[in-house]
Amino acid sequence: MKNKTLYLILIIATLLTSCTNKKTEQDTIADAQACLDTATQATASSCMDKVSNLTSKGADLIRCVSMYLTEGFTDPNRMSSALSSISGGSGSSNSVAMMSTLAFKANSNSDTNLTNARNTQTYCSSSGSKGLTMLSSLTTIATAAYKYASLSTSTNLSPSDLSSIASSPEGKAIVGNAAIAAYNSSCTNGSQSAGAFCQQFGSAVNSGTSAEDIGNRLVTCYATPAAAGCSGF
Repeated sequence: MKNKTLYLILIIATLLTSCTNKKTEQDTIADAQACLDTATQATASSCMDKVSNLTSKGADLIRCVSMYLTEGFTDPNRMSSALSSISGGSGSSNSVAMMSTLAFKANSNSDTNLTNARNTQTYCSSSGSKGLTMLSSLTTIATAAYKYASLSTSTNLSPSDLSSIASSPEGKAIVGNAAIAAYNSSCTNGSQSAGAFCQQFGSAVNSGTSAEDIGNRLVTCYATPAAAGCSGF
């Protein structure tokens, strides 16, 4: 009887220890956040690994921020400044200059940079953050411009560079979907938190019937602001 009692105690103790050591999702996300707080460009991906088994908005927020850190946005002021700048300025040149600072350029392969930008946009949009959805959409558009214009990463974007996207159906669809995501997150239901970008994206979104149409209108208007139907450029 004593042996049976001891065996039962050991089982209960094991179960209790297991329950005590089991992390909640909130604990895991908090751990990943703490990781991000001290992460460098080289270590940021390890923070994302901590939430690899989670699919919540909080986990996607970790992934979103991790991708930017991996890209080299390790200075908090850089991200904060980018978010603040979205609501300021106007016109095609100012908007494209803003996007140029957000393009992903860390990889020598432009296809990889664009894939990383699009994945980041997916994470940021899934996180539910309006600001980061807008930010990542601009990143995708700018990174697409670098790819399709075959630009060196040391070159700043100009409005005419975006016109190179017009020759690619895939590129136009990528840009169109990014504009739709940004517009729906930050520019609808009376919200105009993204300043000129809301007017620009709205001009394209409301004039097209497909992502490709919208992307084509957007890059055309950035390159030729005076073109018919372009508003806010």
